[in-house]
Amino acid sequence: MTPSLVSVVVPAYNCAEHLYDTLKTVFAQDYTPIEVIIVDDGSTDTTPEVLTRLEQERPDQVRVVRQENAGSARARNAGCMAARGEFIAFIDCDDPWLPGKLSEQVAYLQAHPTVDFVFNDYLWWEPDDDGVHRFPAARPERPGEIDPQRSGWLFNALFLSPMVHTSAVMMRTALFHHVGPFSEDLRKGQDYDYWLRCATETEIHCLATRRSLYRIHPGSITFRPRPINYNYLILERALARTGIESRGRLISRREVAHRFARVAFDFAWLHYSDGDPWLAARWYWRAVRHKPTYWKAWIFIPLALLKGLRQAFSKS
Repeated sequence: MTPSLVSVVVPAYNCAEHLYDTLKTVFAQDYTPIEVIIVDDGSTDTTPEVLTRLEQERPDQVRVVRQENAGSARARNAGCMAARGEFIAFIDCDDPWLPGKLSEQVAYLQAHPTVDFVFNDYLWWEPDDDGVHRFPAARPERPGEIDPQRSGWLFNALFLSPMVHTSAVMMRTALFHHVGPFSEDLRKGQDYDYWLRCATETEIHCLATRRSLYRIHPGSITFRPRPINYNYLILERALARTGIESRGRLISRREVAHRFARVAFDFAWLHYSDGDPWLAARWYWRAVRHKPTYWKAWIFIPLALLKGLRQAFSKS
């Protein structure tokens, strides 16, 4: 039997520093055949030169799609639309894989034809004291074993906790075409939005062995304050689309309120720490509207207002 083709989709924007080394972990996988579709999202650094090198080194495996800068959602959509494989695996340009990822995920999906989406456990990858990221020591493997707490019809669990790491995901290409494209109006969190949409269409299973790394560094987009609370918007959309009950499983109104309150608080904290204190105050207030006993948010409302006044007076 001919092995199934896996299409690896890589959005790339100004990531020359890590891209080549990350893709080495893709080519080092023990599974073939693969095609690597890299979508250059209008990079202005030396990423195009790295991509040219990859095309020359691996002309039979690497395809580069180029587009004007439009964000990672459109880049993933372009990569998925170009995919020729039975399966799609995602990887971000700075989050490498560990050995055995592709082979384990393909084997699991082939053995479980009613499951269209799997992800593996992953490791938060922090630099050593000298600032260098070094690969962790090998851990005991449990190939094919799932984490039952993170497997099944996961909409409710995903709503309450964004447990899926993008570079850990493999799905059937047919699922992408069924669910539709990533939401391109979301400049952040479009992957989380997509997993929530998938979670109402298929069981999602988590393989227990850690096979991917989530790189922690100061430039991570996850930790930059933005003017829009995308995670809050994603939850609002999911609730409007699905409600508090999915596949007979109910999320309590208390759990929903606590989830919205925490997402509001976390967004406020980013802006209080290194952003707009006035915006922080508004989101702290929204947190206590969801959860009136959120005492930490009550404390930070006057602190954020005071910080905003200080900044205003310092500029006058």
